[in-house]
Amino acid sequence: SSGINAEYGWVLSHIDKLNFIHAPPVAILPLGTGNDLARVLNWGPGYAGEPIDKLLYHVADGVIHSLDRWHIDIEELEEEGEGTSKGDDVETEVPLKELPIDIFNNYFSIGLDAYIQYQFHTGREAKPEKFNSRAYNKFVYFKGAFVDTFEQKYKDLSRFVELICDGKDYTEKIREEKIHCIVFLNIRSYGAGTNPWGSHNSGMRPQAMDDGYVEVVGLFGAPSMGALQVGVTGVRICQCKKANIITRKAVHCQVDGEPSYLGPSVIKLTRQCQSLMIMKGKSIRGPPYNPDTAPYQPL
Repeated sequence: SSGINAEYGWVLSHIDKLNFIHAPPVAILPLGTGNDLARVLNWGPGYAGEPIDKLLYHVADGVIHSLDRWHIDIEELEEEGEGTSKGDDVETEVPLKELPIDIFNNYFSIGLDAYIQYQFHTGREAKPEKFNSRAYNKFVYFKGAFVDTFEQKYKDLSRFVELICDGKDYTEKIREEKIHCIVFLNIRSYGAGTNPWGSHNSGMRPQAMDDGYVEVVGLFGAPSMGALQVGVTGVRICQCKKANIITRKAVHCQVDGEPSYLGPSVIKLTRQCQSLMIMKGKSIRGPPYNPDTAPYQPL
């Protein structure tokens, strides 16, 4: 499967629909920009032109791991008040009543990071010829984050969002911390290789992609999101098996990097199933000996 999130998600969803008795495991070729699941599965941050036959040997020698997949259910609500804080440029947009993708494999988020991704996505759709390299894509993304340092588009997110995880209300916590963005992590990589949850456990469950839990993390403004690149972590909210997010106003969301502008909703996250993924090993067997192609070695 291609490393572009929407494409391997499409592959996994169609495998689900075929109802295999024994579903085939899936390997990832990292052709996208972030390639977060590819990083976790040791396929790397991007395809560097490795020969296809060598990749196939890695697939054959890989280790199979289970990956939780999470369903996103949307219930529409009536809007309360105006749009997002300082939302002059989004008031003309028509928010969606449901998300184009209803399953996430890597992460789901609402707020600032989704807004920046949305701006990037709409810019790429308007002028696709400019977005022809990973370097330029990342430049545009970080430019959007820099601009928000001054705009602070989602500084009031906690005023119109409620968060309930496993029946416990965390709304007051996100208000106290003045969170600009809420991320639900299924894997240990987010935003091109960062981990806002952090590596230390501190009495919590070890982070895993097959344990039936998501890690819920809060992020502040654009500077704190940029700081993730140098190892800074976000605010740990909780680990949970299910979550309800109530948005009283339209908000930007993203599902595995695919952004949307969603109207007021009750968003319910629950684990739907598991898929089998192939993790690249550290070494591979050599190709089988073939006397017709082997180099001549005199006695």
